[in-house]
Amino acid sequence: MLKTLLRRLGNWLTSLGYEKLTVDKVNSKLIERVDGLSLFYNGKQRQLYKYVNQADMVSAREVWHLAYDQELGIGLSREHLLKYVDKTIAANDKGEVSKIGELMFMLKDTLENCTPNDAIYNLASVMYFDRDEDLKKWDADWNAEKIAAFKNHPDQAFFLTRFFKDLGRQGEQSVTDTLTYLRQSNLKLKAYSRLLSES
Repeated sequence: MLKTLLRRLGNWLTSLGYEKLTVDKVNSKLIERVDGLSLFYNGKQRQLYKYVNQADMVSAREVWHLAYDQELGIGLSREHLLKYVDKTIAANDKGEVSKIGELMFMLKDTLENCTPNDAIYNLASVMYFDRDEDLKKWDADWNAEKIAAFKNHPDQAFFLTRFFKDLGRQGEQSVTDTLTYLRQSNLKLKAYSRLLSES
């Protein structure tokens, strides 16, 4: 709650002397329309766009891109990682060697084998934007509805295929294999999260 209030205060203070950067103000060669990604959020149907080259992304937005890309790569958020560290320290203080082993197994498996769906949708909210969106920043309130629209996209196979292609990480696996992996990965992450909160 406090983070939300501080973020909103920061956005308001910034807006006092701030000029919004939208799709219409950017060189059209830097941006392209994302065919097939038109979603209803924030009160209307919106066509999505992306940078042709991610290196052209405005630096303030790129910071969010890097943070969410890291979360996607390691399989968990910074907060979740710190929870593992705190639980491991507590188990060490109590001399619970088997608990430390359990925590380290779950952490290693998460880092090596899991991809949280939320990380995909968070990163997609930075990569894809609409005409009204400010490209200089990533607004959590604005993007919350966009993320919900991504999660409810009627064709998740299309959405995920497009996302990984645009991210440059489209491998040899089929869409079915990718969806199966993500389902299994998220079941495992939920189980690990439950075990982590119980310890």
